[in-house]
Amino acid sequence: MWFAYDLKFLEDPENAYGEEENIRAIGRKGFKEDFPEAAEFIESFCMNDDQLGEVTYDINVNKTKPEQAAKKWIKENRDVVEKWLL
Repeated sequence: MWFAYDLKFLEDPENAYGEEENIRAIGRKGFKEDFPEAAEFIESFCMNDDQLGEVTYDINVNKTKPEQAAKKWIKENRDVVEKWLL
């Protein structure tokens, strides 16, 4: 909903909502050596909250299939994707 509405974080002095979260990729030992191009892409891949929110909004609210939402986002954000591919 962050993508659709101008939501604000409330003060949370007791940390009732928990800490900031991150999504991370992990792999097995030797993956980077076995698949250097894939590893480089994974290391470069980064979406901010707004970007991720746009895709999840499309999936959850517009009921777009995840694969279609991803393809749509990639098509509309080629500049971001190109940075991942360098």
